Amino acid sequence: MASIKKWGIVVVQNPAHLASSAITNARCGAERLRRIDMRRSRLDSGVTHALGSDGPLKPRINVMLATLHPNVP
Repeated sequence: MASIKKWGIVVVQNPAHLASSAITNARCGAERLRRIDMRRSRLDSGVTHALGSDGPLKPRINVMLATLHPNVP
C-alpha cells in the first residue's frame, strides 16, 4: 500500500462490483474474500480512490452502491 500511495496511483472502484459480493463470496468463500478484498486496507492507508463505471451512466445507482451496500468499508 505504501508504494501505491507513494507512486500516486488512484484506485478506481466500479460500484456495480459491490453489488456482486454475494456471488464473489459464494465463489471464493468468506475467509478467502477477507484476505483478497483490499478495500479497507487501501482506505486505511490513505490510497486515493475514485468511483467509475464501464456501464450505463447511472450516477445515482453508483453512489447508492458505493455508500449503502453492507459490504462497503
